[in-house]
Amino acid sequence: MSGRRGGVQRLLQDELGREIPYVHCFNHQLHLVVVHAMSGERAIEDLFNICNVLYTFTRKPTVASHYQGNTLKR
Repeated sequence: MSGRRGGVQRLLQDELGREIPYVHCFNHQLHLVVVHAMSGERAIEDLFNICNVLYTFTRKPTVASHYQGNTLKR
């Protein structure tokens, strides 16, 4: 969001007519560090790939396309 020409920071600076300091998003930085650290371990990478496949499959449009009944059981 810090784009020099069209980011939110630049748009706010132009609108307010003053310099706005950029604050890094520490949550995003932490996410990048965790993803990088975990990608080196094959078992963890496999776990997250399986979780992603399960999430994708259980999304309503996917389940509905494979399900032949009228209602889903609890």
